[in-house]
Amino acid sequence: MSGLTINLNGKEYTGRGNRINTSSGNVYISYAGHNDSGRVYGIPSSYKKVKFDDKAQKVKLTWSGQWYDENKMKSKNTKKNFNIQFGKNKDYINFKELFN
Repeated sequence: MSGLTINLNGKEYTGRGNRINTSSGNVYISYAGHNDSGRVYGIPSSYKKVKFDDKAQKVKLTWSGQWYDENKMKSKNTKKNFNIQFGKNKDYINFKELFN
């Protein structure tokens, strides 16, 4: 899934590096901005406070755990609050189904 706008802890990311992938039961959220990028992943149940807005095709969720800093090339424990706006209805529906 690409074409996403990701708001992370109050900062907006609109770059081409924003994407959501799934593999082996994990949900990967990658975001990219100028000199600031990273990714988080986990099984759907590892994401907390998940709220879907069907009309706006948005989701809010909180993720806590190991976070990989792409710029510093290292991981650390942290908490991230995501607001994700989907560009395509199909992508929103597919993402929502991962949590049902």
